[in-house]
Amino acid sequence: MAKNIIACPGLCQSIICTNPTTPASGGPVRYGTLTGIALTNEGEDGNAAGYTTVDFGFMLVALSVAAINEAGNSAVAVGDPLFYVDADTPHISKKATGYFFGFAMEAIESGATATINVLHVPSPGAGTLGTGTIVASNLAADAVETAKILDLNVTTGKLANLAVTAAKLAADAVETAKIKALNVTPAKLSAVANNNALAVPLGTAGAVSATLGLAVVLPVACTINSIQIVTKDEVTANDTNYWTLIATNKGADGTGIGAVGAKTTKVAGGASMLAYTPWTIGTIDPTAGVFVAGGVLHLALAKSASATALAEASLMIDYLPS
Repeated sequence: MAKNIIACPGLCQSIICTNPTTPASGGPVRYGTLTGIALTNEGEDGNAAGYTTVDFGFMLVALSVAAINEAGNSAVAVGDPLFYVDADTPHISKKATGYFFGFAMEAIESGATATINVLHVPSPGAGTLGTGTIVASNLAADAVETAKILDLNVTTGKLANLAVTAAKLAADAVETAKIKALNVTPAKLSAVANNNALAVPLGTAGAVSATLGLAVVLPVACTINSIQIVTKDEVTANDTNYWTLIATNKGADGTGIGAVGAKTTKVAGGASMLAYTPWTIGTIDPTAGVFVAGGVLHLALAKSASATALAEASLMIDYLPS
């Protein structure tokens, strides 16, 4: 026999137990990551103060076991692994957060505590296995391995490869460029769709023998399309008794840009106003007819001699926003 072997098999040792604080003979104990059964009370039967003789070997022992696990009540079946938990009473249960102790050799109903036969199996415990003790070849085919985790990691390269690009989209896929191309913009609308109008009621203007002035503010930058007057009664063209309408662009500061257009009810160069029929001013000047936002359109309506009164009249300004 080798002279350096102190005890064989050496499974019974006098040690200071990690848990419980005061071991009792026959009770389960923990010594670091090892578990065993106390053969003596602490400090008795030849043990120094604080020391207990513990058997760390294989044995079948009757112990109090709780049928619980980390989630709550859990029945103990024959062959279930059991663990030592420092803070619990009894210490032995199915809580895998504890230290491995052995296997149940009898069953216990869920939530119950009973004394059953337990096969104690020595275990090296967590943190005591050397590098290479368990290698990939020892693992099942579907086991979690570092290589498999790395292979499934999300990386920049994988994202770039899977990223949605214009080239990967179908010809009829929705793209930003296509959305922008289909956006409704003022430029795409017809002049009719873009047109706006301002209506200005004039009432009865026949009693005014001098010029009737109106100042109209255009709310947006625009171009005047037309200026019209509608009246209840016909105003027959006459070179003595007639109306004159003059439109002028005063700009946004009143300095004036020029005449937008003019028209009369004279026979020479003018036209009659028909009842309830728009009477449109002449050609709009292409320069003076362009207004900035807030620009002022001044309208001068002048009566000459005994021109027919403009009864229930209104004025319409049609413009196209820029």
